[in-house]
Amino acid sequence: MKNLTALQFQELLRVINCLSVKDFIEIFDEGQAHYWAKFCEQGAFKFICYLDSGNVKALYDYSLLKMERQNG
Repeated sequence: MKNLTALQFQELLRVINCLSVKDFIEIFDEGQAHYWAKFCEQGAFKFICYLDSGNVKALYDYSLLKMERQNG
């Protein structure tokens, strides 16, 4: 995992908080409905704590990529 500055971490959390169901389909494939429901029910921060390490990595990697695309 890449070392993030405080500002990058803050931006990463914003990206995660703004993910859509389309993003969840890309991240979690078949499990997306379950994870989307948990995300909507718990909010971004509790949802991150809910995930196991493999799914946290998938969420992290996807969100970093999305953040980099947004920042050009």
